[in-house]
Amino acid sequence: GSHGTHDAQLHCCLYFISPHRFLRTDRLFLRRLQRFMPIVVVIAKADTLTDDELAAQRREVRRALDDGGIHLYTFLEMPDGDRGGAGAAAEGPSLTETEAMAEELRLEKLLPGPRYSRLRRPGDCLAVLTRPASYPWGAVDVENPAHSDFALLRRLLLSHHTERLIEKARARYLAFRARRLRVESIRRFLASAPLAATLARTAGVRVPE
Repeated sequence: GSHGTHDAQLHCCLYFISPHRFLRTDRLFLRRLQRFMPIVVVIAKADTLTDDELAAQRREVRRALDDGGIHLYTFLEMPDGDRGGAGAAAEGPSLTETEAMAEELRLEKLLPGPRYSRLRRPGDCLAVLTRPASYPWGAVDVENPAHSDFALLRRLLLSHHTERLIEKARARYLAFRARRLRVESIRRFLASAPLAATLARTAGVRVPE
């Protein structure tokens, strides 16, 4: 940091899922992890999927997340400064189609370059390539926004949403710390001798003075 302090906190988890699969273990893990840090789900090896297959997996992931009560960090809402102070959280239940389209139009004015490719809709998870590759049917490029969301993901994480992610991660840590302090306080209270003596007397057990 600017004052020589090192921030060791994890501000965001990029959770990569395999093409064609979104397992029950993925859902269980994400449900637990969402309490501790913002999560962004990314489909890996997107060059192994056709556009239709990729769109189908995105729908499957969104449906599974909604059914499991898993709320990921999405890029449908910009930080407060870019939203004119709207201050709405970028997490929570999936937006409706109308709300998502409104967010898309707003973001189109804020972010340079193409944002939606390969049939991706507002609110869908991003998909990236592992590396540039050549196939009999053509070549794919990690940096090409028509092939991969890598450049968009990098720009969103390291520019437009950096402060927002840090703030949300910090808020989660403070909530976790408060819970732990309450648990420790209760544990110490229950282990204290005066309480033990009081409970013993209430139960009719004679306690030596």
